Amino acid sequence: MKAIIINPGKKASARLAEVPTPVPNPNEVQVKVLQVGFCRTDQEIYQGLYGQAPEGLDYLIMGHESLGRVTSIDEKAGNGLQEGDLVVRTVRRPCLDLCLNCRVGENDMCLTGNYLESGIKGLAGVMAEYFVERPDFLVPVPSELGSVAVLLEPLSFCEKVVYQAFKVQQRMRWNPSSALVFGAGPIGILLTLLLKNIGLDVFTAGYSRKGNLKSELVERCGATYLSVIEGELDSLRGNKFDFVAEASGKASNLYLGLSYLKNNGVMALTSITGEPERTEIPLGEINLSLVLGNKLIFGVVNASLRDYYRGLEHLHTFEQKWPGLVNQLITSRLTLDNYQRGFEKKSEEIKAVLEFPN
Repeated sequence: MKAIIINPGKKASARLAEVPTPVPNPNEVQVKVLQVGFCRTDQEIYQGLYGQAPEGLDYLIMGHESLGRVTSIDEKAGNGLQEGDLVVRTVRRPCLDLCLNCRVGENDMCLTGNYLESGIKGLAGVMAEYFVERPDFLVPVPSELGSVAVLLEPLSFCEKVVYQAFKVQQRMRWNPSSALVFGAGPIGILLTLLLKNIGLDVFTAGYSRKGNLKSELVERCGATYLSVIEGELDSLRGNKFDFVAEASGKASNLYLGLSYLKNNGVMALTSITGEPERTEIPLGEINLSLVLGNKLIFGVVNASLRDYYRGLEHLHTFEQKWPGLVNQLITSRLTLDNYQRGFEKKSEEIKAVLEFPN
């Protein structure tokens, strides 16, 4: 079968290749890949910043944001799946040590770091014509969501961000009314939609000029778009927010975001900042702000099955509230002939999707 593979750690080594078509074990199903989303993680693996091949191989099939169709299933696999069902594959697998969290299905909260991740760490990804998987790690998708379901993986991550922010704030009485999101890529916009959906006044700070598609989508859902490069973030001086999310990939926003956080507020860090970035920050000032303001900063990675199913519910909700908006996040539809464009960083791109023939 055709697949996009890479030699992890070797910059720009991604290529289209013929690899063996995977054959499912009795407890697995085979899935025909329909769509795969590109994200910043894929771009950083492409740059050689990280990534790990499966044991015994020197290459990694890339990709972790998928939509596929079940093509064969053994009756022993169970889980209610049938041939023809649309499915999204989850990303992380339990660690070999079966730590406290992995034992109870919280693979996204693994303690050891010895987990596997589809298309990232030690597990073949989904940028291929087929993959095989246990039903436990597949999320059935209703046919009516097929046009946007490739966005379920990034949305599941956003679901985790919001869920955990509210969960951790049960440390006290908390009635948030406002949020600030740094970044207007797929994660930033999906976070904006989730936060607007629960009634918060949301400001989204993007790094593109106002009037482009990113700002249009943010404002269409009722949030406020601020162009950082046009200096519009300065208009927030003196304002404070109950919830701040960093989704721009800029490590320096940790300190900047904290400056906008209210007392008793919570800030989520969602970006993988693979490239080195050095900046001087006043640790004493940060410590003082956190301690005297009862503020909290926490990091988020990956998602649980619970988050995927919440995402399915919210895809329905978004379509009812803002028809067609989520579909507009897909700004490029690529084929195997021009897949390389998915690894390019473009300021106006939101989500590039690789489409395989049905």
